[in-house]
Parts: sequence; structure tokens; C-alpha cells
Amino acid sequence: MKTEYIEDLTQEQKILKVLEAKINNWVPLTDILKLWVAQYNARIWGLRKKGYTIENKIEIQKNKKRHTFFKLVTK
Repeated sequence: MKTEYIEDLTQEQKILKVLEAKINNWVPLTDILKLWVAQYNARIWGLRKKGYTIENKIEIQKNKKRHTFFKLVTK
């Protein structure tokens, strides 16, 4: 049996793994950026196109900083 390493996964698979680990909970964009995934929005769009329901939200703090979050939703 082959051991699966994060380096062996596609960029979409890496993002999906992070979202699945916190299914139905918000995942900060910073967690996704730590994966060094190019064009993360395109990868999330690709997952959505494959049928995954991924929600996103932006929180704006009082100091005007924006924080983006994503959530994989189960039906």
C-alpha cells in the first residue's frame, strides 16, 4: 500500500484535504495559502465544478482588514 504524501497530491486535492479536515466549519484563507497553491480561487472553482459545495465569506474588522474564509458543506 502506497503512503500518500501531501506533495503527491494535485493542488485541488490539497485544498480539498484541508477543507475536509474541518468539514462544515470555516477555514481561513491563510490555511490554504500555507499549501503554496497557485491561483487558489481557480482550484476552488474547479472543485465546485466537480460538485463540491464550497461557501466563502469575508469578514471586515474594525481596522478595515479583510479576512476570507471557505467552508466545505455536506448535504
